[in-house]
Amino acid sequence: MKIYSVFCPTHKKDRVYRFFQSLAEGGDGRFMEISEIEVLTELLIGICLKETGNFDKFVARLGLNKSLSDPQKKKLLMLKG
Repeated sequence: MKIYSVFCPTHKKDRVYRFFQSLAEGGDGRFMEISEIEVLTELLIGICLKETGNFDKFVARLGLNKSLSDPQKKKLLMLKG
């Protein structure tokens, strides 16, 4: 099972950061740190579409509609690698 962990910085960054990072590494997934909550929706949708093989179509559609901000585009492209 793949685990994608999304970390939003807090004042307890060290301990919480390590927890989310190890969760993703142990679950064969990916660790992503976000600071803009607006990115979360596209990120979660992107993860689901990546796992079903529809990620490229999703990103292309958002690009055509110019629906992506720079932070959203940056986070989504992290899923591609």
